[in-house]
Amino acid sequence: MPYLFAGLLLLNGVFLGYSLFLKRESESESVQEHRSALKSSIAFTNTTSQLPPEIGSKSP
Repeated sequence: MPYLFAGLLLLNGVFLGYSLFLKRESESESVQEHRSALKSSIAFTNTTSQLPPEIGSKSP
């Protein structure tokens, strides 16, 4: 019985190693489109001048 448990444990480790490190899944078209959209630049507007003063500080 211990040999069966050790064998299953070893088999599980081999399968996990294969699925995590060796197997590369191909990306679908939707994943490729979203990945290219993430690499594009994002518009940014600085709005720090519109923030209210911190609590406890005196506003000018």
